[in-house]
Amino acid sequence: MKDKHRSIEGNQEVSRLLAAVRRLEIKSRRISHQHFIGDYSSAFRGSGLSFAEVRPYQYGDEVRNIDWNVTARTGQAYVKIFEEEREASLVLVFDNSASMFFGKDGAAKRDIALEICAIIVFSALAANDKVGLLLLQADDITFIPPGKGKNQLTHVLSTLVKAHQPKIGETRIGDALEYLLRRKVRAESCFVISDFQSKDFSDALKKTAIKYDLTGILIEDLAENKFPIDGLIQLSDLETGAPMLLNQLFSGNRERNENIGDRRFEKNKAIFQQSGSDLLRISTNEPYIPVLKAFFKRRVK
Repeated sequence: MKDKHRSIEGNQEVSRLLAAVRRLEIKSRRISHQHFIGDYSSAFRGSGLSFAEVRPYQYGDEVRNIDWNVTARTGQAYVKIFEEEREASLVLVFDNSASMFFGKDGAAKRDIALEICAIIVFSALAANDKVGLLLLQADDITFIPPGKGKNQLTHVLSTLVKAHQPKIGETRIGDALEYLLRRKVRAESCFVISDFQSKDFSDALKKTAIKYDLTGILIEDLAENKFPIDGLIQLSDLETGAPMLLNQLFSGNRERNENIGDRRFEKNKAIFQQSGSDLLRISTNEPYIPVLKAFFKRRVK
């Protein structure tokens, strides 16, 4: 009876997982089609040129592009025409640490990050690009090499959905980026989606930005900028469990605590700018679509 009970629970868990993956896929597909597929294709181009066709030579054409085989067969000079390769490859670094599960009202930071990740994945695959995933959970890293197609979409989304429980441990963005570099993953672009509540990762970020077209997406919750309670408040660190005491008794302390989120963003923005990369800022209590659209539009220009 126990085995039968476990089997029923296992089947129910699989059903819940598949339903959650399906809901995420439907939502990301709809948002991507409405807002991002065209902009994504223009913003993230391929990395090389591929042969398209030949045409008769015209004055001013590059002599080195003459197709000598066709020219010999026809007795007329023809040149090769090349077009930019659209197929590209990107990898997403997704921070699934305990602090990402924080959220005061409505969605947690992880929920918003999950939707954004799914939209980028779907937009990339719809543009016939390859997509890979590096999932960071405390000291654990799960890596899915870049791939294409429906199976890859399902693999990436199901991996994200399965990781619905936080693991205790510190966020180590630098370790995740170093892992990516050691794997020598072939990709043109890299997104890092996180709240960036991590130990120093600036050196790893700079090295990653040399290899990839790097973009950071910082997810924050309003309560991280403006704590809603006054007084002495006993807290615990979500990632380590360590106790913390927040002093909200005096106005000066309240002002400093209310600016924590702003200071964190400015600090991380400077790190990304030093590496020549973008850092987007998205709050759980505001629509994220305008921020992403503005980013893609800016990339096209």
